[in-house]
Amino acid sequence: KDAEDVLDDLEESRGYRVDAEEFLRARLIDLWVGDPDRGSDQWRFARFGEEGDEVYRPIPRDRDWAFVHADGFLTARFRSFYPKLVELRETIPEIEPLTYSSHLLDRRLLTALTRDDFASAARTVQQTMTDAVIDEALSSMPPEFQPLAVDEMRAKLIARRAQLPAIAEDFYEWLATDVDVRGTDEDNFALVERLEDGTVRVRLSQRGESGVAGTDGVSVSAQAWYDRTFLPAETDEVRIYLHGGDDHAVVRGSGRGPITVRVIGGGGDDVVEDETGTVRFYDDDGDNVARGVRSVNTQSWGWADIPEGLRFGKDWAQDWGRDRSLFSPSVQYGEGAGLIVGGGPTFTDFGFRRAPFRSRLGFNVLYGTKSGGWGAELSAEHRMENSRLAITLDARATEFEAFRFYGFGNDTPDLGDEESLVMMDQVTVYPALTWVIGPRPGNLPPGSEPDGEGEGEEDEGGEVERAFLLGKREGIRGSFSIGPLAHWTSTRVPTGNPLDGDSDVGRLGGQAILRVSNTDQGAAPRRGYRLFVQAAGFPDVWDAEGAFGTGLAQLSGYLPLFGDTHLAARIGGEAAVGDFAVPDAASIGGRRSVRGYRFDRYTGEVATWGNLELRVPIDTVHIIVNGELGVFGLADTGRVWMDGESPGGWHTAWGGGAWFSAFDRAISVAWARGNDSHGRFYIWQGLPF
Repeated sequence: KDAEDVLDDLEESRGYRVDAEEFLRARLIDLWVGDPDRGSDQWRFARFGEEGDEVYRPIPRDRDWAFVHADGFLTARFRSFYPKLVELRETIPEIEPLTYSSHLLDRRLLTALTRDDFASAARTVQQTMTDAVIDEALSSMPPEFQPLAVDEMRAKLIARRAQLPAIAEDFYEWLATDVDVRGTDEDNFALVERLEDGTVRVRLSQRGESGVAGTDGVSVSAQAWYDRTFLPAETDEVRIYLHGGDDHAVVRGSGRGPITVRVIGGGGDDVVEDETGTVRFYDDDGDNVARGVRSVNTQSWGWADIPEGLRFGKDWAQDWGRDRSLFSPSVQYGEGAGLIVGGGPTFTDFGFRRAPFRSRLGFNVLYGTKSGGWGAELSAEHRMENSRLAITLDARATEFEAFRFYGFGNDTPDLGDEESLVMMDQVTVYPALTWVIGPRPGNLPPGSEPDGEGEGEEDEGGEVERAFLLGKREGIRGSFSIGPLAHWTSTRVPTGNPLDGDSDVGRLGGQAILRVSNTDQGAAPRRGYRLFVQAAGFPDVWDAEGAFGTGLAQLSGYLPLFGDTHLAARIGGEAAVGDFAVPDAASIGGRRSVRGYRFDRYTGEVATWGNLELRVPIDTVHIIVNGELGVFGLADTGRVWMDGESPGGWHTAWGGGAWFSAFDRAISVAWARGNDSHGRFYIWQGLPF
């Protein structure tokens, strides 16, 4: 049987079980030969025994990733996005990349095993994989290959064999942090004992006809088919999934301890009795009874259980563990700063029913290569459990920001490059309460375009979840954020600019941002729409000369024409009312609005623009990975109003470009020329909109 059928049987009845020790030995061999591609399709299972006591034994297959050695320069750069690209060296790499595709099966089939079981399995594999076995295996390789790599592979395999006890211990500790204990669709009885030393013992058995297991209602030692004691030094959380059936869980003991215990009910009528007042109970179906528990959650959770590992780019994420990126590069572009390079760490903490993560903290140090200025940005997000609410924080401080100012109006004369450029130091802090639309909204990085590429998520339900994993990104997704906004700028005005001298302006107010998207795919959508709305208001406090407000809205639409050819259109508008400062005014020009013109070429109280692109995919090409290559033609127009006047009419531009997309990511380039300006070249991470 395949893995999904076996998991279905395990959930159906305790009469089925998997030989976990044999599966562990097979997994240790995977780690030994450096095979990170061990998802559910890489396994078949043979069934032994009689009805009521049937054992599945693993049959590994499809070893196309064994001995993979991804040591190239480009693959090393790609590894932070795709950890599966491991190297076959004498030292076994960390456990996370080696379990990139297998972690859900590992967490499902190995939860009953102890540290001693892992150590014993490592010794068995060491004793079985002798030098003679290694030599015999290598001798079967093609004769042409043997003088090139056999000696090197032999030395590596022998060295890695000696590390099996250590990697087995790492494997155990990695799995022991957050543990899923799963019952069946039969009537189960779960006994949880909290001991004084902080340990937690969990036993599962069949529920007796009287409604409990055993003669005294809690005695299950002789009948338990799952029995494991969890140590606080190893385990943070235990989750007991009762599945279907009328289940009964009892939690007793005098100890509280640091280990969180969650009981997740199923489709039957469940009873949970907690003498310790520490258990969190979740059940949205059936006539359930909960006594003494710390909390009861009756909200549904729409994520389907799918026995596969992480996809590229973590389009969906686990609900356990931590992920730390030591350094993530950042490349941006600023009008005065030129190319902005930098990077920093990102820390992600995953949690139960917090999709796609519980919390994430990212910090970047930035440098403007043209202006020579420095900057820093911080992004933080914390998701609530079983909720669409999140607390977010975006902060950015730089000394290389800039805007262009030619005076107010739709027909201002060109001042030249140096006279129009106003450099600016800037500090922005925006904490917010965010409401998620759809299970996981796209998150835009700081400084990105409002319509830029984001990660996505879909509507609730198993079929939609499966469609999402297959790349069919249908369904509304997005977010709504609202919170206070602090914004400070210090301008450095060049000689000859109509702006009245340098100034420091602090603003304190509030801001709301709405992002909504419903497209068929993220990188180069063929159909659907995206909406971005931003509004801010500032009272007469701090350095503001009076109260003022700003707003920006953009709507992008995608329409299929013939074949894969499609039309992309965007309309946008911006407004500033009250006593606003020049950096807060509405404007057009540049990649955000009307391409082919300098950034902020025309400034006023109200601005509007429109963009049209005809996008034509032309081929599937291989540039490290298989991807789509396409070309597009573009036409833009826009204008601004000041005091209700807009002399000069519509400013238009035309041009074209190309894009390459793969793994739901894209990079694009374009050239555009305005009707009264020189041509300009652009590059985007993603498509223009």
